Amino acid sequence: MANQLKDSKTKVKDVLRDLLKKPRAPRNLSDPIVYAVQKNPETWSGWKQKATGKKFLIATSMSGYIHGSSMDRLLALALTEKGHQVAFLLCDSDLEACQIIKFSSYKPDELLKSESTPRCGKCSSNIDKLFTPLGLPIYNFKSDRSDEHRLKTELENKSFAELRAFNIGTVQVGMHAWAGAIRYFATTQFTDEPLAKEVLIRFLTSGIRIHSSMTKVFQDFQPDTLIAHHGIYIPQGVVSEFARSQNVNLMTWTASYRKGTFIFSPDETYHYSMVTEPTSNWDSLALTKSQESTLDKYMTSRWSGENDWIKFSDSKVDQDKTFKDKSGFYLALTSVTWDAEIHYESRAFENMRDWLKTTIEYFKTNPDQNLVIRVHPAEITSPNRSRELMTDFVNSLEISQFPNITVIAPDSNISTYDLVEKSRVVIVYNTKTGIEAAYRNKPVIVAGESWLRGKGIGWDANNSGDYHEILDLFKDPLEMSAIQSMKAKQYAYHFFFRRMIRVSIFAKPYSSEWLFPNRNISLKDLVGNDDENFQEILSGITELRTPIARAI
Repeated sequence: MANQLKDSKTKVKDVLRDLLKKPRAPRNLSDPIVYAVQKNPETWSGWKQKATGKKFLIATSMSGYIHGSSMDRLLALALTEKGHQVAFLLCDSDLEACQIIKFSSYKPDELLKSESTPRCGKCSSNIDKLFTPLGLPIYNFKSDRSDEHRLKTELENKSFAELRAFNIGTVQVGMHAWAGAIRYFATTQFTDEPLAKEVLIRFLTSGIRIHSSMTKVFQDFQPDTLIAHHGIYIPQGVVSEFARSQNVNLMTWTASYRKGTFIFSPDETYHYSMVTEPTSNWDSLALTKSQESTLDKYMTSRWSGENDWIKFSDSKVDQDKTFKDKSGFYLALTSVTWDAEIHYESRAFENMRDWLKTTIEYFKTNPDQNLVIRVHPAEITSPNRSRELMTDFVNSLEISQFPNITVIAPDSNISTYDLVEKSRVVIVYNTKTGIEAAYRNKPVIVAGESWLRGKGIGWDANNSGDYHEILDLFKDPLEMSAIQSMKAKQYAYHFFFRRMIRVSIFAKPYSSEWLFPNRNISLKDLVGNDDENFQEILSGITELRTPIARAI
C-alpha cells in the first residue's frame, strides 16, 4: 500500500512538472521566418494576394547554405510585402555535384558512388522545413536526362582543356564546372588528383542540367530579375550567366566581413564588380571626424576580428607575436590559391604561383633587398582548408641559399598586421589586406586583380615588365602621396561601411549557425520597414543599382 501511494505521488509530480514546463513550439515553427508567417497567416496571405508587381526569382539553390536560406527568405517576404511576385529556385537532389560539397568531407570515390551528392538528403530536407511553409512557387533543376549517358561518354573523351572550355551558347558552363572542381579539391592543381576527370565531369554534367532546367523555369515564371548569392561555382555561376544570356536582370550578394553586413552587386558577381566599380562612387567622399573615428576603430579591430563574422584568424593562432628579424622589407601577402584563381582573372601574371615565382627570382638577383612572404592563414583556418600550401611551393623554389628571403607559414603566430607596419612596401596579388595596408599609409604594389587596382591608391602592375620596374622603385624608401593616402581612406570607408550594408535583424546573430537574434520575431520586423539599410537593399534590387549603406 505504501509503495502504491509513493508511486501515485511520483506520477502526480511528473504530471505537474510536465504541465509547468514552458510549452515548446512544434518543430516546424522553430524557424523564426516560418513561425512569423504561421503566426500571422492572414497578413501573409493578404500580401501574397496583392503581389502583382515585378517578378523576382530568388536562386537560393542550396537550402543547406544557412546565409543563403536566411537572407533569401527575408528578401522574399519583403519583396512580397511591397507587392512583387516572388518564386524560389532550389535544388532538390537534382545535381551530381555542387559548391556545398568539400573534399575534406566527401572523398572522390564516395562522391562518385551516388547519383546525387552525399549532402543532398540533408540539404533537400530544408526545402520542406524552411521554404514550403511560405507558400511561394518553388522551381528546381529537374531536366530531361534521356541523352545524358551519351553526353557523358563524349565528355570522357575530351581533354581537361576542352572540358574547361565547354560552353552552351554564351554560358560558360565548363568554366563554372572547373571553378567548382577547384573549390571541391581545394587546389588549383586538381588535375593531378585521382579521379579528377570523373569529378570534373560530374560538375560539368550538373552545369548542363542547370542550363537545361533554367530554360523551362524562365519560360514558366518569366522573371524580371534573378537574385543569386555568390554568382559563381556550380550551381550559382551557371544560374547567373543564364540570366544574363536571357537579358534578365541580375543581382548577386554575399555575406561580408563586418557582423550583420552584406554586399549586393547588380549585373555581375561582387568579386568582379568591386574591381570594375567606378571610382566616382567614392572618390568625392568628405569623411566627417565621426566617420574617420568609426573607421579607425574598426580597422584596429580587424587585428582581432572582434567585429567580424567572417575572419580567418584561429583561436589556436594568436597572431600577436611581433616580427624582429628584419625591418624595411618588401612584404608579399599571398591569397588562398584555389580561391584566388576562381575569383579573379589574372592580368600581369598567369596565376599566383607565377607571381610568387617571379617575385622570388627578382629577390634572388637582388640579395641586398629583403623579402618576407606571409602565407595566408586561411590556408589552414578556412572551413574549406587548402590542399595546396604555398609554404611548400615557395620552399620548392630553392630559397634556402638566400637569407634575404623569409617565409612566414600560415600557422605562425606572427601578426600579419605587425608585418605590414614594419615593412617598406606591401605586395598583394588580390588579398583584401591591401586595402587595410593602404589605409595605414603603407605603399601597396598590386600584382593581381586586387580590389585596389585602378583606384589610384597603389602601384598597379599590368605585366611582368611593369612589375620589375615597380619593385626597383622601392629600393629606396618611397611613400604614398597625399592624394593616394586620401583615396585609401575614402575607399576603405566606402568598402567597409558603404558597400558592406548592415541589416539590423542580423546585427547580433544568435550564433554562427543561427543568424537571427532570437526565434520570436514578428512578421513586421522581418520585412524591415524601419531598417533604412534593408530598404536601400530592396530599392537597389528593384531599381537594379548598387545599394549603398544609409546607416552604420
